[in-house]
Amino acid sequence: MLDFDRLDELKKEVGEEDFHDILSLFFEEFEESLAQLITASPSQQSETLHFLKGSAMNIGLSKVSELCRTGEEALKAGATSVDPVKIQDAYDASRSALLEARI
Repeated sequence: MLDFDRLDELKKEVGEEDFHDILSLFFEEFEESLAQLITASPSQQSETLHFLKGSAMNIGLSKVSELCRTGEEALKAGATSVDPVKIQDAYDASRSALLEARI
């Protein structure tokens, strides 16, 4: 669910204070983008999933990134929409695990 090596690497790259600022910004932007998936067109969903995938990967939310990648691929293969519930559930679980780990 979480890539702790990536989280540690990011923290070392930016420092403790900036790391927590980055997490806060990530949570805010991710939640806003995820909410947009519900009403977005397939092309907008694909763009949003691409953004979410990369953001989640950068922060170390590997399960969330994988679900976004799967959704993006489904849309490219002809799916007309993606249900964001699995992504939301994985994000919620990952966010809770991250906050509990007190990284």
